[in-house]
Amino acid sequence: MNSSLKSLTIAILLWLSVTTIYAQKLPEKNDFHLAFSTRKDTIKKLDLVYFALTEIPVWVYDCKNLQELNLSGNIIKKLPRKLNRLKKLNKIIWNFQLNTTLLTKIDTAKLRQLQGIEAWKYANQAKTDLTKQTLMISPIDFKVRRLKRVKYLAMSENYLTNVPRQIRKIRNLDTLLLSNNSFTTLPTKGFNKRLQHLILNYNQINLSENDDFAALKNLKSLYFIFNKIDNIPTTINQLANIENLNFSNNLLTNEKIVVDFSTLNHLHSLSFYKNNLRYIPTSVLGVKNLVELDLYYNQIDTISPQIAALSHLKSLALAHNQLKTLPKEIESLKELTNIYIHHNQLHTLPIDFSNLPKLEVFHAEFNQLKVFPVGLSKVNTVKSIDLAYNKLLNLVGNITQLPHLEYLNVRDNPVSTNEKVHNELESFAKKLANKGTKVIY
Repeated sequence: MNSSLKSLTIAILLWLSVTTIYAQKLPEKNDFHLAFSTRKDTIKKLDLVYFALTEIPVWVYDCKNLQELNLSGNIIKKLPRKLNRLKKLNKIIWNFQLNTTLLTKIDTAKLRQLQGIEAWKYANQAKTDLTKQTLMISPIDFKVRRLKRVKYLAMSENYLTNVPRQIRKIRNLDTLLLSNNSFTTLPTKGFNKRLQHLILNYNQINLSENDDFAALKNLKSLYFIFNKIDNIPTTINQLANIENLNFSNNLLTNEKIVVDFSTLNHLHSLSFYKNNLRYIPTSVLGVKNLVELDLYYNQIDTISPQIAALSHLKSLALAHNQLKTLPKEIESLKELTNIYIHHNQLHTLPIDFSNLPKLEVFHAEFNQLKVFPVGLSKVNTVKSIDLAYNKLLNLVGNITQLPHLEYLNVRDNPVSTNEKVHNELESFAKKLANKGTKVIY
C-alpha cells in the first residue's frame, strides 16, 4: 500500500468513527417495509434507523435468524428481555438515541421521511445547533435487561458520562463501542468480566494514577483515539491481557509517559499516531512481542539502537517526523514487513536492507536521499517501493529482477528529470511494466 493510500485509509477510518453508524456503511434506506414480509425467518440484518421509534417493533421478534439489529437515530430507551427470543442475535447498534432536548429541535415526521445519510445529516444538524447554544444535553436513562447472546453493542453519540450499570447484564458482551460520548475520565464500572474490546474514541478523557485499570484486566483492545490524554499512568500495567492499545490524536509527551510498557507481555499493537513525542519511549523498546508500532506525526528526531530488541516487529511507521537517519540496528528486525519513513529529513540510510528477508513495503518518499537504499534490490519479497521526491541520482540495475514488485515510484528525483539518465530509467520502467509492475517516474 503506498503512503498516500495508507494516509487516506487512516482518514476514512477516523471519519467513520465520527458518524452515527460506527465502522459501518450508513444504510441507503430503512428496512421497515420488512414488517410485511412473509419470510421474516430469512432476515439476518435489520436497519431500523432514524425512524423515531420509541420501542422495538413487535414484528422484529419474528425474525428468528436475525444476527444484527441497528436501532440508531430512534428514541428507544430499553433493550427488553424479549430479545432473547432471537437466538442468533449477537450484534446491536444503539447509537444516537434522541433525548428530550434533541426532540425539541427535530420534526420526527420529517425524520421518518428521510433516508440514509440525509436522515443522519438532519438529526446531526439539530445536535450541532444545540452545541452552538451551549445547552446541556443530558443522556437518556438507558435500561438493559438480561441478554444472553449479544456479543457486540454500540452506544456511540449518546452523551454518556458513565456506563449504564445494566450493561453488565449482557453476560456475553465481548465488544463495546462508546465513542463520541461525554466521558472525561476512564469508565471502569458497569462492565462484565468477559468484555475484551472497548472503544472510547472521540471523548474528552484524560488519565490519572487513580484510574482502576484492574476493572478492565481482561481487555484485549482499548482505543482512545481523539481524546485529551496528556499522560499514561503506571496503573495501565493492570491490563495484563491487553493486545492492542491506541492513543492516536492525543496530547502525549515523553515526560508524562511513566508506565513501563515492557510488563505488558501480550501487547502486539501500539499506536501513538499524532502526539508530541520526541523519541520512542524507552519502555516501548522492551515490549518483546510487539508486532505493530505506529508513530506517525510526532516530533521524533532520533531512534535508539535499542529498537533491535523488538524482534517480532512487522510494521514500523515513522512517517511525518524529523528523522535525519536511522540506526543500523534496524537490520536486526528480521520479521519486519512494512517500513513507513516518508516525510522526514533523511539524508542517509546506513542499513543493508538485504538483511530484512521478509520486507514487503518500503516507503521513504519526501526525504533527501541521494542513493538508492543498499540491499533493497536484493529483497525478493518486496512488493512496494516509494522513493518519490528525494534526490536520487541513480537506480540499481537488478531492481528489475525483483519477482514480486508491484509498485515503484521514483517521481521527482534527479534520476527522473536528468536527460542523461532518462533513457536508462525508461528502460527500467519498460522491463518492470512488462512484469506487471506499476511504475511512476
